[in-house]
Amino acid sequence: MTLVHCEYFPDLRDILATRLVAEGFKVEADLDALLVQYLKVGQRRIQQRCRGVKWSSDLRAREATLSAPIRNVLAEIERASVAGDDLNPYLSRTLNRDKDADFNDLQFNDWGIKHLHLGDALEAPGVVKGTKELLFVIHGEEVLHFIDVGDHKDWADDDLFLIIESNWPELLADALLPGVSADTGGEFASGTFKPEDRLRLRRARIGTATVGATGKVYAPVGAGQMMDGTNFEVRELADRILDRVHRLEVAHKAQGDEIAAKIALKTGAEALPELCLKLLSVNANDLVVVVVETQSGQQVCSPSPS
Repeated sequence: MTLVHCEYFPDLRDILATRLVAEGFKVEADLDALLVQYLKVGQRRIQQRCRGVKWSSDLRAREATLSAPIRNVLAEIERASVAGDDLNPYLSRTLNRDKDADFNDLQFNDWGIKHLHLGDALEAPGVVKGTKELLFVIHGEEVLHFIDVGDHKDWADDDLFLIIESNWPELLADALLPGVSADTGGEFASGTFKPEDRLRLRRARIGTATVGATGKVYAPVGAGQMMDGTNFEVRELADRILDRVHRLEVAHKAQGDEIAAKIALKTGAEALPELCLKLLSVNANDLVVVVVETQSGQQVCSPSPS
């Protein structure tokens, strides 16, 4: 039986640490904590791609009341989004300037909202100047939605959520709690939380529902958070990646003869008596894994995740 040398967890840690350190982040030694850091950073960013822009009717109605510099930056963000330019320099200072890979965006965890700074120049490479005004947005693969312009006191202002509900209710469809409404009594009978109460609950890692304008009740649009503040989707994806990598290592160690035969067929050489397999990458979106046999340089076919 062909002996297979592979240790994919250390390989995965090296990959993630190299990427984050290269961007200036301080990283955890533990693989699980490091993977969570990596996924948090990825979730907080806006993947660079061409997106159309939709303004809420609320923001459009008061556009003329905004200062000329703010209107100019909004127009530039819209142009950049449509063109597929990088929007990440506009994002949170904790991400771009402070390089805090552990930061938990509690507004995103609750409502799926991100905020962009509206400076008209860079204060440092990859960091737009901070501004009192913020553009609150929610985005998908194809569209960037401009919710409203506010400030740093608006993290838990239900008006932001209500603007989403009135303009793009389809964005909230997956979070709608069927059969639950504010007029059915119980904990939702009194309507929404006050902003200061919602903030306290978020900081205490207590998940909250949000009541819409017509009494509909919604679970956290951003998936909610664990007791340590980590987004639920980040935690779930981290577990799936670790499981995928572990299962792949077990499978490859049992498939030495088959892998060696396939490599020999590709190269025209005799089958290697021992294989040295190295994990090169894992795509967090679809869990596609790339593994190479280092002696031959041949990529090893990895079965798709079940």
